[in-house]
Amino acid sequence: MDRINKFLAKRQQKHRKNIIYKNKTYTVTKDDLKQIRAYKSSKCLDSSIKTIPNRSLEFSSIPMEPLACKPKKDSSDYFNSKLKRYLLANPKVKVIKAPVNEIVDVWENENIDSLRNYTQEWIYSINQPYEGRVEDLKFNKEDLEQELKRVYMKHFKPRDPRSRPIRDILPHLPQVEEMRPFPELRANQWEFTGKPQLTGPILSSILDSRIIVSDLRFNKVIVDYSFDEAISRSFVAFSDSEELRILVSSNKKIYIFRDQKFVKIIETESTIKDIYISDSFIGYLTSKSIVLHDSGDYSEIKILKLKGDHPHKLRIVDGVIYASTHKGIMIESEEKTEVKHLGYTIDFVENKGFIYAINNLKRLVSVDKNLKIVGNTSQSSIGSSIRIHPIYNLLAINFADEICIYKINKEICVPINTIKGSYKSIDWDLDMPWLYACKKSKVLLFT
Repeated sequence: MDRINKFLAKRQQKHRKNIIYKNKTYTVTKDDLKQIRAYKSSKCLDSSIKTIPNRSLEFSSIPMEPLACKPKKDSSDYFNSKLKRYLLANPKVKVIKAPVNEIVDVWENENIDSLRNYTQEWIYSINQPYEGRVEDLKFNKEDLEQELKRVYMKHFKPRDPRSRPIRDILPHLPQVEEMRPFPELRANQWEFTGKPQLTGPILSSILDSRIIVSDLRFNKVIVDYSFDEAISRSFVAFSDSEELRILVSSNKKIYIFRDQKFVKIIETESTIKDIYISDSFIGYLTSKSIVLHDSGDYSEIKILKLKGDHPHKLRIVDGVIYASTHKGIMIESEEKTEVKHLGYTIDFVENKGFIYAINNLKRLVSVDKNLKIVGNTSQSSIGSSIRIHPIYNLLAINFADEICIYKINKEICVPINTIKGSYKSIDWDLDMPWLYACKKSKVLLFT
């Protein structure tokens, strides 16, 4: 009877599985396996946080009150001004070459005869010489059987697997209550005509040749302008540090608005892929170049040409120029010029020296100040855009059917909530942990 009970105990149970992770055996249940798969696909692990349903709601009559003890943000542009002085002192066009994977012949200086006559040099240890009889060095049949038995027992002898808890597989994650505040409820929505696009709390709505730029924080139209030609492709950027300045790109032109008034047109030679503005710079991307202008007198400062690569998104933070490319992240500063290989980088953000990028391999990659990859999270699908709230360390990634919200906890991006639905663009409020999401002709606010 004892033999039967022992056999039944070793039999695979219905709701328990043995998995091998890093050469260790773990006994997990069906629910544990779901939790592991949820973590690997960047889903919220807290069952108490329910996903926001994808349904239309009316305007909320409850007033939205700001959070107490709102953190202050640093809007200093000192580092960008320092970079501008450096670029003005070096006005020549700079060509940045992307690294190419090359096949190197390690025997390039060797000839065929030397390789053909090569012999291995054997090195013998003479520290402990053999002092026994020569007859004892023979390997008989009994020695062979003992060696085979030892190998068999080592590889084929059944062992009872040691049961380890699931917390050894998943990293220690904090409670969701410790990560608040983050967007959990749908608070408001706006209706617009045309093609709306979000840039922070600034919404641009395009209808043929007319563009309307609104500030959602104050429900106020700040720019209403009609162009001489129809707008087929447009990008909007704004700077809100001292005075509101807005860039609107249309085909091969950049329209500059200052204090709600049109002031300047910058004409480009190539089609614009992205634009950027700060207190020091006005920048735009073409198919193979990064062009920087002075934000004061609008004169051209620097042209960076990428050889063997194509830029997508542009950021200038603390005196460092970042651009996502086909091969990774291009970094240009006074100290270094480098391209960090991350694969085809779709979008990225920079926060406190760390870079968070999404690529076409369904991954969220975190890079530290030394350009070392410190995080590599697998995603359920390919993300289209990524946005970060620098005050509350919240990260939002827009996917085809949902928005996934992360909390940056040290070097780990912990998923804390998901918003179901298909959204065109997303962005954070400048001060509050609120998320704006653009869906067709609607803009929704999640708080």
